[in-house]
Amino acid sequence: MKLSDDDLLALIEREESQSYQPDTGTLRDEREKSLDYYLGNEYGNEVQDRSQVVTRETLEVVESVLPYLLKTFTSGEQVVKFDPVGPEDIEQAEQETEYVNFVVTQKNNWFTIAHTWFKDALLEKVGYVKVFWEEKEEYSEERYQGLSEDELAFILQDREVEIIEQDAMLGPYGLVYSVKLKQLTPCKQVRIQNLPPEEMYVSMRTRSVQLQDSPFVQHRTYKTMSELRAAGYKLDESKMASYEDVEGDHRDIYDEGDFDQEGEGPNKLVMVRESWCRIDSDGDGIAELTRVLIAGTQILEREACDFIPVVAVCPVPLPHRHIGLSEADLVMDLQLIKSTVTRQILDNMYLSNNTRMAADPARVSLDDLLVSRPGGIVRTIGDPAGAIMPLVNPPMFGQAFSMLEYLDTMRETRTGVTRYNQGLDASSLNKTASGITQIMGASQQRLDMIARLFAEDGVKTLFQMVHALVRKYSDNQEIIKLRNKYIPVDPRGWRKRTDLTISVGLGTGNKDQMLQHLMMILQAQREAIQIGIATPKNIHYALSKMTENAGFKDSSEFWTDPEGGQPQAPQIPPELQEQMQKGMETIQKQQQEIQQLQAKINAMQADVSAEVYKTDKQAETELMKAQMQNESKEMIASMQAITDAIMQSQQEITGKVEELDGREVDLNPVLEAMQALQAQIQGTQPVGIKQIRDESGRLVGGVRVLADGTEQEITIQ
Repeated sequence: MKLSDDDLLALIEREESQSYQPDTGTLRDEREKSLDYYLGNEYGNEVQDRSQVVTRETLEVVESVLPYLLKTFTSGEQVVKFDPVGPEDIEQAEQETEYVNFVVTQKNNWFTIAHTWFKDALLEKVGYVKVFWEEKEEYSEERYQGLSEDELAFILQDREVEIIEQDAMLGPYGLVYSVKLKQLTPCKQVRIQNLPPEEMYVSMRTRSVQLQDSPFVQHRTYKTMSELRAAGYKLDESKMASYEDVEGDHRDIYDEGDFDQEGEGPNKLVMVRESWCRIDSDGDGIAELTRVLIAGTQILEREACDFIPVVAVCPVPLPHRHIGLSEADLVMDLQLIKSTVTRQILDNMYLSNNTRMAADPARVSLDDLLVSRPGGIVRTIGDPAGAIMPLVNPPMFGQAFSMLEYLDTMRETRTGVTRYNQGLDASSLNKTASGITQIMGASQQRLDMIARLFAEDGVKTLFQMVHALVRKYSDNQEIIKLRNKYIPVDPRGWRKRTDLTISVGLGTGNKDQMLQHLMMILQAQREAIQIGIATPKNIHYALSKMTENAGFKDSSEFWTDPEGGQPQAPQIPPELQEQMQKGMETIQKQQQEIQQLQAKINAMQADVSAEVYKTDKQAETELMKAQMQNESKEMIASMQAITDAIMQSQQEITGKVEELDGREVDLNPVLEAMQALQAQIQGTQPVGIKQIRDESGRLVGGVRVLADGTEQEITIQ
């Protein structure tokens, strides 16, 4: 049998009484205390006319941890990645990953949401966000003048347009219209909303930070009667209890005056309770998860739901408890002690600069002693040494500063926030690099653990809920820009996914360490691509991570995604491979001939040197020198021509191979050019020398005879 409204209200009130009470009791006191310590408010134990300074360890720790968490979860292009269930699901999983990340980070203000979410947890034990599907209608007004009947009919074809005002007048070519239109634009999307911790009621039977297995969760807030009616609810004013006069919000640190909290008429404030509880709604003996919306004491909605759309994170969770400890809880006692010691140091300095005096009132003017000013005169009767005696105030600076150092060390040990990662230690240059690395590594582990807890308990659950809401409520296809191109996305065809991977750089240390790791990976990939165990896609991913590590969110502006593995080389026909092999053999033979020509030049030069010493005839020596000089120049020029021709042949072959994509390529012109080069080399080799003498028999010149029959004159200078 279905529960009546009265029974359901009684059940919810019973669950409220068995929940953590955020607005009364110990939990509220501790949250207010942590906020006071964060703001540096006075402790209440101050002594008049003494130092009342308050140190800010709580603020320092929270504000030091927060940037690391925000950088971890907001600096990359993707916060999470959905894992495919098989090879055929890889492309679809990538599309879902990019779309859900787009919904969270672009359609919602992800940075601001994460900042408030994490800061609530660091300061007030637990941070909460709510995920829900929002459908609303946005109105805009437009005015048109001088429209013809056809133009007006064309505008009114849009069903979402409504005429508010219309005026017609006679123009030179007929009636013209002036209209005022109201444009209705439906807006449907996933919304992520931060929830103040003091508005959350969670059953004390909840055994973890995550709320999906909790028997009862409730969010309390206040809305006006007007807001509820605008949302479509019919209200019974007899059940709309007025605003409860509870203690003001402790977050309001500036009290500028009173305001009308209760309101009247449409502005009357009403408590709205949105509860998720497990009740047997259909009488089958099994409790189903049900959402109940209550305004005052009137039930506005009750419906079955798939999950509790509230996600919580806690930096120091306690086993088997929903409420754990905050970072503020770890340092508030140290802040109180450090403030006390600092106050005493300042008081000691004040007393040292303004020493108390013991004086004989009969011999000393007390009015002069009560006025302490530099160079002031104190009137005495007789010897001042016997009338005035200073009360010695022992200095305590040495012991006090040692105590402050001890307190700082305790804070660093508890929180992992050290003066090194805050950049506050001026003597760090005097410490060894390995020692600093060890200290930084230990503190990094504490911060990484908090980030991992937030990732596993909160961020993954948040993205799973967004994925589920998009699948359930999307009713049409959407065209969005993903991977630098516009593609259609239809979440209605997605499968249910439960496996997610956090793709942020958890546990990788600071940016310098991450850069070193990425450089090593990139170097290994360059070598691995030669043996086929890495692809351009892998190298692109490494370069993208290096770009993100440098602080640039969109790596696509720097690197082009190859969208696939390494391209396969074109298949070369066997007959063409044989022709190419012959061509390469011809090139190798020509290279050998060049080496033989070089060896011959060297031998001829050696012969010339020997001949110079053997002959007495200056003319013959000059003839042989000229002969060898000419031959050397021509052979060197021939070698250069052959080398250039070989390089051109290799480029032609390479170009032919690059043009291959299944077509046959004719290499006969290349082979014919190689044969012509070989014939040219053989034709330019000398076969003999003719001597020319004058009438007296003196040698005056010569003629070089080449293999092709041509002759070259040799002159003697």
